[in-house]
Amino acid sequence: MLRYDRKVRSAPSGISAQFERNLHFSGTPCQISGLKAFLRNTNQDNLLTVEVICEGVPSPLYIRKYEQSLKKKFGALIESIDYRYKGHSFLGHHKWDFEIMRTTVMMNDNKKKVIEKDRWFTPFWDIWLKHLMSRPSCYECLFATTERTADISLGDLWGVHIYCMELYGKNGGSSLAIANTEKGKSVLKKAEGSMYGHELRFEDALRYQGPMRKHIEMNPKREQFMQDLKSEMDIEDINRKWADKPSLKLLWQKYVWGNRQKAFVWSIRNRK
Repeated sequence: MLRYDRKVRSAPSGISAQFERNLHFSGTPCQISGLKAFLRNTNQDNLLTVEVICEGVPSPLYIRKYEQSLKKKFGALIESIDYRYKGHSFLGHHKWDFEIMRTTVMMNDNKKKVIEKDRWFTPFWDIWLKHLMSRPSCYECLFATTERTADISLGDLWGVHIYCMELYGKNGGSSLAIANTEKGKSVLKKAEGSMYGHELRFEDALRYQGPMRKHIEMNPKREQFMQDLKSEMDIEDINRKWADKPSLKLLWQKYVWGNRQKAFVWSIRNRK
């Protein structure tokens, strides 16, 4: 269901308080709340809101510096970035937990260049996970709670290897979909034929959904990192200073004896 992942702040614009046709608006919980505050008492019967379960929105300045580096190297501008590309790798095709960061740039001769790097070796991923560059409001987020603002909440199904072991090995990825309103329930009910999965107890789903329980904690070194990011330092120097390489323990868990391997053993044991 949740095919792509948002790791950069979006900039919604052109929103009108008057709409006659069905309208679907997706964004972070704070963006949904902002939209509803803007609409106020406007009739919203034709509006469907869908939020991502958000763990902090990183500074767009990092991407600007990354683009500056690419422009210097290749004379190219970023066309698209897929932070969790589920394409091919030496580990196989469409492995949704063996993802890579895929950057597509447009060269001066109008030819495209694709840059791919394993997710766990990507500086952006490490820096973001350490909560060094999220927006200040993210560390005091009022929406990191079970009380949601949108009709539907979508996010990664953390704990899938525990609660939905039979789905884990299908390589299609897994999403958590929560209907928060009657409108949301109606939409998900109509979409059941296009999905596979089953219902979970809300308490079980919530157990591994940290962003639905509390906001992220600010890294004590964030201010220092942001000073470097705003300085004349280029992205390579920033990455060398602030990004760590994955530990051997992490690589073992992800590529040698991780959830996928455990799910494979589970499927053999439960084969009929």
